[in-house]
Amino acid sequence: MIKHIKQPYCSSLCGQTCIAMLLGINLEKSIEEFNSRGGTRTKQLKEIIRKYGHDCTDKLKVVTKNTVIPEICICKVKWHGTNRSHWVLKHKDKLYDPEMENCANWDDGYLHKPKHHGNWISSYLEIWL
Repeated sequence: MIKHIKQPYCSSLCGQTCIAMLLGINLEKSIEEFNSRGGTRTKQLKEIIRKYGHDCTDKLKVVTKNTVIPEICICKVKWHGTNRSHWVLKHKDKLYDPEMENCANWDDGYLHKPKHHGNWISSYLEIWL
């Protein structure tokens, strides 16, 4: 069972928070593993996942209209009209967004790119625990 963790307000700790939730460690330990309180890259996520004895895909997989999101993955969320991105954790039928207070039920609607505003999942890193 995943324990939801909310990242600190106005922080860039979404990657560290997703790893903390996934691995069942506290956020400070995750920050220590990344050696950073800033934005994270896919390479860093992969290294820490593997360090803890789990496996994941070597690269982010791009979401297309026919994509079926795997049961366990860290997803990259993009915002329409910006270069901003954000990491969220999908575990079975739940979506753990570190910016939110609680987890949400998974909805395939998260995969559809909005035409004018909003956000969507653009890619994901599949994980095997």
